[in-house]
Amino acid sequence: MKEKIRKLPFRKKLMYSYLILLFLFAAGIIFYTVQQTHRLMQMDMDYMDQANQQMNLTLDMVEDNAENLRYLHFADETMRTILMRTGENFTQEEQWEAGAYIRNFLAVETNLDDYLLRATIETADGRVYQSLVADEDSYLERMRELAGQQEWTDTSQVFYTDVYSLEINMVSYETVTMITPAYDTSQKEPIGMLYVDLDFGVLKQQMNQMRQGSDTPAHFAILNQKKVLYHSADQAEDDPLNLDAEQLYQVLAAIVEQDGRDSNLEIDRRNCSVSVEYNEKTGWILLQYRPKSDLVMGILPDVLQMIGISVAFWLLLLFVELAFVEQISRPVRLLSEVMGKVGQVKEGEVPVIDEKENVWEDEFGLLVTSYNQMASRINENIIRSYMAELEQKRTELKMLQFQINPHFLYNALNTISSIAVLENVDYIPQIASSLSEMFRYNIKGKNIVRIREELRQTDNYLQIQNIRFPNRFEIEIDVPEEVQECEIIKFVLQPVVENSIHHGFTEHRKKDRLKITGFREGDEVFLVVEDNGCGMKKEKVMELNQRLESGKISELTENAKSIGLSNVNVRLKNFYGKECGIRVESQPGEFTKIILHIRVMAQKTGG
Repeated sequence: MKEKIRKLPFRKKLMYSYLILLFLFAAGIIFYTVQQTHRLMQMDMDYMDQANQQMNLTLDMVEDNAENLRYLHFADETMRTILMRTGENFTQEEQWEAGAYIRNFLAVETNLDDYLLRATIETADGRVYQSLVADEDSYLERMRELAGQQEWTDTSQVFYTDVYSLEINMVSYETVTMITPAYDTSQKEPIGMLYVDLDFGVLKQQMNQMRQGSDTPAHFAILNQKKVLYHSADQAEDDPLNLDAEQLYQVLAAIVEQDGRDSNLEIDRRNCSVSVEYNEKTGWILLQYRPKSDLVMGILPDVLQMIGISVAFWLLLLFVELAFVEQISRPVRLLSEVMGKVGQVKEGEVPVIDEKENVWEDEFGLLVTSYNQMASRINENIIRSYMAELEQKRTELKMLQFQINPHFLYNALNTISSIAVLENVDYIPQIASSLSEMFRYNIKGKNIVRIREELRQTDNYLQIQNIRFPNRFEIEIDVPEEVQECEIIKFVLQPVVENSIHHGFTEHRKKDRLKITGFREGDEVFLVVEDNGCGMKKEKVMELNQRLESGKISELTENAKSIGLSNVNVRLKNFYGKECGIRVESQPGEFTKIILHIRVMAQKTGG
């Protein structure tokens, strides 16, 4: 046998070792799982018993506090006097004072216990005193009916209602009411009935908190002899058994047959752990159950952890064998990883391999060195190309800024000459002043101005146009002060106004109206130039907006009529970003709106 083992190839020896180790790990995992499952089942049964016992103690405490209200009049002479007197012996004022006294007395006692909502005393002669005053005629009728159905043979006898909904001061509660007679000091005849409303919702809260104390919470139910008062499966969708009331009572009957509190039962074909506790004072039965398969799922993370450790150990052994292969493949892998990032690079940088990683002096090392040299040359070419493109953009921007339509200047000068020779009017100084101010504005070195200055430039232009075409235009400028103080690139508003006059007012009409408005929305500023000219068809507007949206300089030469708008639009997009620029709205024969969209840029100041 030993001889055969010695003759086995090394790879087979290693494989057999792996198989033995896997078998040992598998056996260990199975043994661990069995032991943990048995231990958890016992711990789970103990936990359910403790939870039931704790809940039982809570019920006893609540019942004791509620029953103590029967004996309060023994300790208070005033209260006892009020309850023992008949209503005929009270004046109206005394009745009010008595009601207020007992109400305050009961309120103090009920406020001391979170489980007590309200206490009501109904005397034998029909007087009703409540810790919380409410119009509860239906409540009293129901309590009287339930009290009348009981045989009160014992002074300590107590009856508990089923769970029902009760509204107190506009708040709805899940309530159980304790009904019991109240006796005088002679303990012969009851002086009335005591109704104590218990907040069943608080009890449910405590039950749910106890359930959440376990990683795999058991399902909890409270039953009386006739009805299921509470079932945790009704509050969640995590009950795999989905037991109804009939099935719960069948489980209870099976446990009674076994004469035990705890049991292992088959419920709905599933093996379950069951714990039962009986509360003698309320007559309630506390029932907890849990499928044992849930416990197995509870230790699953530990099992998976052991499997993970086993796999890690297996991989460690495997990596020892592959270490030598790794030394050969490492330079190729590094090169492959770096080349895989080429398509994801940003800012024009092709990644290179750190020269510290290149420790080989063979063919693989030469391959890495060659790749780094190639990547460096590519990066240099990318940078040169980027700088050239940037310089081209700057040149194009300067070109656009200096593209001023000379047609207006020629017409203005001709107008000045004509007026001087033929009319001899006093408009010549105004035209000369406006034209001079426009020239000074255009040759200023600043590229960033306030919107107030652009409006002034546009106003000079409109003054000249009003002199050329008297009484033809109605001009309105409505731009808030906060908008006028915002900064904008120079020479964008007047070309838009000029476009509206040249292309909008082509039809003869009595009066042409031009309106300039502005508004701000956060960091966005909008200037609107609106005319009542001939307008444009929907198709023409869509075509123009598409051309403006493209923001390409090539579009400037495609339509001579829109060259002014395209000029301004490209400048806005280049400066503020592609989201800004010009948008057109129009209706044929109605109006045309040219909307300039810019962004408040506090960093852009002058120059």
